[in-house]
Amino acid sequence: MTMAAAAENRWTNLGFACGAALGVLAMAAAVQAVAPEHTGGGDTALYGAVALYLGWFGWNVLATGLLLAAGLTAVVAIAVAVVTHQARARFPAGPSVLAGALLGMLFA
Repeated sequence: MTMAAAAENRWTNLGFACGAALGVLAMAAAVQAVAPEHTGGGDTALYGAVALYLGWFGWNVLATGLLLAAGLTAVVAIAVAVVTHQARARFPAGPSVLAGALLGMLFA
């Protein structure tokens, strides 16, 4: 991203992306600190990385991607809970986070 910012003189995009990544990472880390049984460190790191990438494209893509990522993760969580008959079933959230980010980029 730094190379792209230098080549295209898009330093504001880089600054926004870094700020978005730090903010989302801090919020995800707070959620993990409060409810460690619901989220893992990989999920927290992935949300930060996704925010960095989506943030490069601006507010609209960032918000759409993160909302879709969280929404898809909630849908998967409900489906897993229904199928396993366990309200606290564990599942990997990474695929739904990445799918939401991709959809956010496509539809924003």
